[in-house]
This record gives sequence, structure tokens and C-alpha cells, in this order.
Amino acid sequence: LFAGSATTGGQRFPVNWGGVCESTYEAKAESQRGSLSLGLSGFGYWSHDIGGFEGTPSPALFKRWIAFGLLSSHSRLHGSSSYRVPWLFDDESVDVLRMFTHLKLGLMPYL
Repeated sequence: LFAGSATTGGQRFPVNWGGVCESTYEAKAESQRGSLSLGLSGFGYWSHDIGGFEGTPSPALFKRWIAFGLLSSHSRLHGSSSYRVPWLFDDESVDVLRMFTHLKLGLMPYL
């Protein structure tokens, strides 16, 4: 289960999720700050919606969010009003997702 919010002792739940954010660079920065703070507070597993949840990201924003999302403990291609599959953005998005997926899989033995 994804926990949508937490308080003292919330680390016992499997995965915490960053919540509903917009598909903007500002929201991505907020997700990064929040996720890093969560990780430093004892939450080993956390996730967020790659590309934001509300709205549709530009291909450039989506590719940057892929990099962050695939290096998070749990990766989630998810949104409210559009599909978050890379081939609907552009060919480079597919390549970026492929590269970071291979990187994540290569790092798995070290976790």
C-alpha cells in the first residue's frame, strides 16, 4: 500500500507516496525536496508520480522527471488526465526511460 501522508511511526508502512502534484518544473522541485526529506527522516521507500499527476508535462519535463523517478526507490508512471507512457511524448523519452531503467536495474544488487 502507498501511504499518502505520515506522522511519527509512519516508517512502518511499506511505501510513502508524494501526493498529487502538478505537471510543472516547480512541482517537480517540490517533489524532489519532499522525497529527499522523507528519505532522510527514516522512510526507506518512497515514490511520486513521474511527470506529475495533474495536467500533462512537456516532453522536456517528462524526461527530467524520468531521471528522478527511476532513481527513486519505487517508480510510478501515473497521471490523472493523460497516459504517462514515454512513446506518447517522443522517441527520446523512450530512450531516456530505457537508459534509466537499465541503470536502476544495474544498481539493484547494491541496495
